[in-house]
Amino acid sequence: MTSSAMDEGLKKAAMDVAELKKQFKEAYGQEPTLMVRCPGRVNLIGEHVDYSDYSVLPMAIKDSTYVLAAPTTGHLIHLKNADSTVYEGVQFDLNKPLWEGVSKPKWFDYYMCGWKGIIDYLQVPPLGMDIFVAGTVPPSAGLSSSSSVVCAAALATLAIHTSGKTFDVISKVGSGRKAVKWVSAGNKRN
Repeated sequence: MTSSAMDEGLKKAAMDVAELKKQFKEAYGQEPTLMVRCPGRVNLIGEHVDYSDYSVLPMAIKDSTYVLAAPTTGHLIHLKNADSTVYEGVQFDLNKPLWEGVSKPKWFDYYMCGWKGIIDYLQVPPLGMDIFVAGTVPPSAGLSSSSSVVCAAALATLAIHTSGKTFDVISKVGSGRKAVKWVSAGNKRN
């Protein structure tokens, strides 16, 4: 691969952060307070065994999931996707029973996996949030697009619920791997 071809590939994998912030503001009428970027990955050794605590050798790729977020004073989690023609937006009312997993996941269920893993770990009342998700990791291509969404969701939720102290507690959480159980097994879990 030539240097110019590699540069072009990197440009295609990156997203315009200024444009994402603009889209967030158009969607929610406020600026995002944080942005998280989590790359997709390839597993050189151990595909899909990390969920059962087996070792893997992953390698990050340039394609990534981006989450822009802001806390709200309300009792709703608003989730919107940059590709709204394919992935519809949803909202979850925190005054109703909390999301408990699904058997046939949609895009937002992977976000809610990361959210639930952090809420369960922190054992705090969940806060209202405006969330905007975008990405370049192709779905169903073996590049861990769902794990990228789960990890980005966990980091965004952790940052909002700990006032940005994510790195003080992230090594203790381990919730990305554990949280994915809410959709990975194909059935509802309690």
